[in-house]
Amino acid sequence: MLFVDGTLYALVNGLRIATVELSDSLLELSFLGEEVDDDSKPAGGQFMLGECGGDVLLISQDHTEMMLYHVYRWVFEVGKWVSVTSLGGRTLFLGFFGFAACIGPDYPGIRGDCLYAAGPRLGEWHEYSLADGTCDVRYADYPGLQKEVDKETLIKGVDTMFKIAVQLLSKKRQADSQISMLQDVDRDEEADKGKK
Repeated sequence: MLFVDGTLYALVNGLRIATVELSDSLLELSFLGEEVDDDSKPAGGQFMLGECGGDVLLISQDHTEMMLYHVYRWVFEVGKWVSVTSLGGRTLFLGFFGFAACIGPDYPGIRGDCLYAAGPRLGEWHEYSLADGTCDVRYADYPGLQKEVDKETLIKGVDTMFKIAVQLLSKKRQADSQISMLQDVDRDEEADKGKK
């Protein structure tokens, strides 16, 4: 659900948009437009509502070989989603759980007509251009980030941990082997006693 200009909107049954009226213990949906069929279904996989410049947006993420994003604007006059490749210089932001914000235009350090989405790794962001469909992966600079100088130390530390793990595992194998030998000796002695 999403508030835009004082109206609450919801996606129902996947891609059907509705306005939502809330009262004491009631939730009333008023559907806009027709049901979405295979011919009119917007492209993409994971869908969410968004807002930009007062327009209600449908944003889709498609996790195929590369990240693809599609943005559609709800056109009230015709009652359907229409694909957009320009946000009037504005920029959309998506967090892990959906739409986060729309800013701009002309915000310093941010590309207009782009969508920035949180990536799966810490500090990773996808910068997707609606104009040309390119998607660049960016990494945020944050406190505690391993800098290039620290990478060598980090690699040496991981190598040391692997060496210690190999030594511990080989000691355990040797100990297991010795226990197995002792058990074999005990069985041999019992067998010899049984023969006498």
